[in-house]
Amino acid sequence: MQIENYLFLLTNRKLCDNITITNTKLFERSEEMKLNRIKVSLIMAKKSLTIADIAHDYNATKQRVSCILNSVNITPKTAGKLAKALGVDVTEIIEIES
Repeated sequence: MQIENYLFLLTNRKLCDNITITNTKLFERSEEMKLNRIKVSLIMAKKSLTIADIAHDYNATKQRVSCILNSVNITPKTAGKLAKALGVDVTEIIEIES
């Protein structure tokens, strides 16, 4: 397998700029999902949610949720947890390629 087909997933981050790596694993690019920030923003507006509200339901810090929301590609696990925190189905927050 070619190394460019893999990315490192960094977990347990403190802040976007100050990352503490406590667990790394390899995963293929095909396991990434593209987060649609516009859809997430619309859901947040409809439900009057703040990043703090989402962080509470996600069980993470506001900084971590901000990092996730500013990411283009996220893992399926992250997409599922974010969708659950928003109270929507995961298909409502990701871009589905045809």
